[in-house]
Amino acid sequence: KTIIFDETVDIRAQAVEVNFDPELECLLREIHYITSAPLNYPLPSKFRELLPIIHDDSSFRLWATRLRAIVSKYNYLMRQMQPEERNIFEPKLVKIDEIIRKGTTLYNWKSLDLSDFIEQADGLICLDAAKSLEIVQAHVNTIRSLAYEWSNINSDIFAYYVVNDEGQTSLCKTFKNAQQMQTSLEEKLREKLVIDGHRIHALVDEIFNLYTQKRALS
Repeated sequence: KTIIFDETVDIRAQAVEVNFDPELECLLREIHYITSAPLNYPLPSKFRELLPIIHDDSSFRLWATRLRAIVSKYNYLMRQMQPEERNIFEPKLVKIDEIIRKGTTLYNWKSLDLSDFIEQADGLICLDAAKSLEIVQAHVNTIRSLAYEWSNINSDIFAYYVVNDEGQTSLCKTFKNAQQMQTSLEEKLREKLVIDGHRIHALVDEIFNLYTQKRALS
């Protein structure tokens, strides 16, 4: 039995799950209790092949739990990643494809280097790709929010009314007042564009660095 199997026919698996039946976990616990003191019931012959798992059932449950967390992150990546983001993550996705291929073809619950495989999959999928995607999407959302704020800024004095001491509103009555208000609005807009522009450049640089790092390590 393979650790992970793919139910799709796509070239790149869009959803995977751990091939460790919860009923098997229950069976292992029951066998462990029955064959241990004080019962010490002899193990039926049909369960002899489960002896390695029974003797180290805690490790198998730990591996199953970690693998479920890994495939959960993988499925999250496949669901949340936008087409334009795949260009950034493609080098990493190629490596992840290889991990998934190994999990479906080379590894089983008796593999001696199973722990190493799990560590590699966890580092690549959970600690690297998933966290990087969260960073990229958060930065893109911030940039969109800043750009949206620009579109809502009123930079024209004719969109404003002047409130006098009595709380009454009226349009600017003199050309000089209109010039002063327009200059003030433009200065505030320019200041915001500069500040937001620096922030956007910093966010884009961080996204670019993620991309170049992945290219260098691919």
